[in-house]
Amino acid sequence: MVYVQLTVFLKRYPILLIQQTIFKQLFIERAMLVMLEFEFNIFKNVLKYRSRDIFQDTIKGWFFDKC
Repeated sequence: MVYVQLTVFLKRYPILLIQQTIFKQLFIERAMLVMLEFEFNIFKNVLKYRSRDIFQDTIKGWFFDKC
């Protein structure tokens, strides 16, 4: 009985190992995508706020130059 269970387990083990490896790889890739998306959103927000600051500074500078 133990022998039969062992052979069944050994036959299924490579499949489990492959599934686990694929799952780990997918999980790592998904985590990397989430991190990239997070970094991109931060970068986008920085650009948005930075460009707004530059725009406001330019308008202020132009306005005070005229006065």
